[in-house]
Amino acid sequence: MKKATLCTILAVCVLCVLSFVGCTDSTKNPEATDVPTSQPTAVVTEQPTATLEATATPVPTATSEPTPKEVIDYDNALYLSDLYGTEKTLYWIVTWASSEDEKPSRVPGIDVNYNMTEGPMNIGGEEYEKGISLHPREDVDSEIIFDISSYDYKYFTADIGPEDNGTRGIKGLIYLDYGEGFEEVYVTEDLLYSDIESVIIELKGAQKIKLAVNNSDGTHISDSTGFGNCMLYNIILA
Repeated sequence: MKKATLCTILAVCVLCVLSFVGCTDSTKNPEATDVPTSQPTAVVTEQPTATLEATATPVPTATSEPTPKEVIDYDNALYLSDLYGTEKTLYWIVTWASSEDEKPSRVPGIDVNYNMTEGPMNIGGEEYEKGISLHPREDVDSEIIFDISSYDYKYFTADIGPEDNGTRGIKGLIYLDYGEGFEEVYVTEDLLYSDIESVIIELKGAQKIKLAVNNSDGTHISDSTGFGNCMLYNIILA
């Protein structure tokens, strides 16, 4: 009886031990779970790059500057009529008189009409406060010569035309001397009554200048001719 009881107790003990082991295996720590040797590859989704729009700072609109223009430097210009009667006037001839005469009966008109009446010079209906008036002979041109060698001017200009007392036809001529004699550099068209021809000539270092009038129609009646505002000048920017 005692032996059977002992055997029963041993059997119960064995069963308890086996039961304990079984419980231990089924309640393993989750951290002990076998980890797969290959980790899944993480898929990285590329985020679109944000485009930054530059915020433009308003720039004030620049006011365009006027383009400089070439204009005559009137303040420093030299009117040839201001040289008349000085040592710069080398020679002149009008109608039957010249600077070689002891007491010439006629002289070039300066700042007024050739007939020396009071008032401004009138050419083609235009008034000129300064100018030189010449009158040709029947067979000889009228002319006046100036020494400009001591001046540093680059241009010459004049408005050429018959004076208001009328004309039958003339030509205005301009000559320059560079040291070897005069060269004709400009001749107007035949000018009648209200005609005016404006001329601009580059001096290029000329030492002398000669203004002349030719009676292109073959007579010398009513051929008084004006060179209005005839002057030497330079250009400036304005």
